[in-house]
Amino acid sequence: MGLLNITEGNVTDYDYITNDLMKYSTIVNIQKVGYDKYNSTQWAITATDLGLPLEEYPQTLGNFNKPTREMERLLLSGKAIVDNNEITRWCFKNVTLKSDYNGNVKPNKSINAKKIDGAISMIQALGMYLDTPHYTNEIITI
Repeated sequence: MGLLNITEGNVTDYDYITNDLMKYSTIVNIQKVGYDKYNSTQWAITATDLGLPLEEYPQTLGNFNKPTREMERLLLSGKAIVDNNEITRWCFKNVTLKSDYNGNVKPNKSINAKKIDGAISMIQALGMYLDTPHYTNEIITI
């Protein structure tokens, strides 16, 4: 169906990811690539050397609370729509929320076999966007 690219082996193929990002960087202006540094040190060095604008975005509860809440708000208000990709929809259906005693939340999965990577990547991208200053030419009168 063309929804998923399968690479050989049973580990993450960082070269495939890097090549894909480099290909897309010739089509769109990539402002930032958020990544979790866990097990990705060598990849981050290689990608940075190739000119990709990497920025650490640890997958902690504190980092994910704001974009998770915002994604929920956008979806419920109809301002964001999950595309019709079966894998993406499956990932979102597998999401449960993990919370702490302060009410902070982050995506979680209740069963290890039920993957949520597509949802995580979208929420992480939204978090990167929300953390980036956005400027306007509007004049504000005080």
